[in-house]
Amino acid sequence: RPRPYPVEEEPEFRADRAPPAAAPRGALAAGKASHLITATVAFFCVRFVSLPMCGHLTRALEAMWPAALRPYLDPAQDDTAVLMGCSALSAYLVVAVGLCSLLDCHPEAHRYKTQGHRSIFTWDQWTRAVAVGLSNILLFSWFATIPAWQLQRRGGGSGAWDTPLSLPNELACFAVHVVTIDVWFYVTHRALHLPLLYKWIHKFHHAFKAPAAIACVYANPIEFCVGNVGGVVLGPAL
Repeated sequence: RPRPYPVEEEPEFRADRAPPAAAPRGALAAGKASHLITATVAFFCVRFVSLPMCGHLTRALEAMWPAALRPYLDPAQDDTAVLMGCSALSAYLVVAVGLCSLLDCHPEAHRYKTQGHRSIFTWDQWTRAVAVGLSNILLFSWFATIPAWQLQRRGGGSGAWDTPLSLPNELACFAVHVVTIDVWFYVTHRALHLPLLYKWIHKFHHAFKAPAAIACVYANPIEFCVGNVGGVVLGPAL
């Protein structure tokens, strides 16, 4: 089994090491089932974690929410925004910190994962990734969420705040949401690889080289708010 390595000692990719011509059969099978697994896990996260936890989070936010921010987002009234944040938090805790961390610790699971041979991380790496991820979600995500929430409430997007529930309309909105996320993330990610932005912002994310789910939001707060949260909250706002 490979030796756990610190972040700074992890070898860089070498161009003379060509990637395999084809992915293992097990990886392909896992890829085909990933959409079903993701949808199932997302449903259970929302149904059995996010919804029960939302009331507790709302009361906690009410107690500590600054009065200056209440005109823009009031936890007692804007329960949809709180539920969105609660869903993001519960998904990270249940899927990334819990389920995927357990799978990463099991050597047999690595063969079903892209770059599974590099899925070794130390306890220090794990704790740092979780600390940064929770800080981004709990503290910094509001810098993107509140402006997008105001854009939606003030009709800056579709203006259909009180539109009755309609399956065709919701499917169309969902499609717009998916496209918005992909396009926004692609454009911002490409921009973050420009030399200046990479050095001062994006390089922090690449310090964690092992492909682990806990590092999905291991990023500079600016990158997290603009690139990660920006597309997710902009989709519903539009």
